[in-house]
Amino acid sequence: MTSNNNANIADSVDILAASYEHGTSMPPLGALTKPLKLYLFGNPIAHSMTPLLHNTLFEEHGVPWIYSLFESLDGAAFLKLLKRTTASAAP
Repeated sequence: MTSNNNANIADSVDILAASYEHGTSMPPLGALTKPLKLYLFGNPIAHSMTPLLHNTLFEEHGVPWIYSLFESLDGAAFLKLLKRTTASAAP
C-alpha cells in the first residue's frame, strides 16, 4: 500500500468518525438554518425512500437541507463529495 493510499484511508476514517459523532449528537445551534446537501451513498440504492422521507420533513419544518442519492461504488468520488463544506453523507 502506498503512502497516498494510507492518507486516503486515514481521511476516510476521520470522515466516518465525524459522521458517527454527528449522528449521535444534536446539531449546533443555528445549523438547521444553513443550507446543507445530504447524500445516501452506495449501490444499489435507487429503491431507497430515504430522500423522500427526509426532504418531506425538511420542507415541513423549514430546514433548508436537500437529501439525495449518490448511487456509486466509487470511493474516491464519495470522499470528494464529503470534503465539500456543504455536504454530508451516510454509507
